[in-house]
Amino acid sequence: MFLVIDNSNPSNPILKGELLLKGVVRGATVSGNYAYLACYSSGLCIVDLSNLSSPMEAGYLETPDLALGVDFENGHAFIADGYAGLRIIDVNDPAHPAETGFIDTPGYATMVKVFGIFACVADGAEGIHIIDISELSIPQLVGSYNTPGSAMGIAVSGNLLYLAD
Repeated sequence: MFLVIDNSNPSNPILKGELLLKGVVRGATVSGNYAYLACYSSGLCIVDLSNLSSPMEAGYLETPDLALGVDFENGHAFIADGYAGLRIIDVNDPAHPAETGFIDTPGYATMVKVFGIFACVADGAEGIHIIDISELSIPQLVGSYNTPGSAMGIAVSGNLLYLAD
């Protein structure tokens, strides 16, 4: 289920719209009039937000494993797709998303954050992986850091990565 909640009065949030989707939503990001959702056991769901009270599915692309995390940058959605690693999807035509590149990261990709020409992928078993995405069709692993727990969430600020492990 995807919900749009009006938070203009934080002491009284109000449901503005909702949409039932094919899979359980595990991650979301919004850019312009579209929401890009990691739909667990389904893939990438793209939702048109031009009418907030009635959001509509604009496009969909099945991914090989379990979509857990999503980020968006420059017309592309980046999906952390479990054992299928990082999937890069061109969403310039939301009705017809198309995979343009992928990298099978070691372990289990749970979250992704894009910063500049890099994507940081959290791995539930292996820590984090830094992927060079300057060439979207052939992303390259450039570094990794093994953490003691299960990496699940990432925030980026400047040259620092913050990790929920």
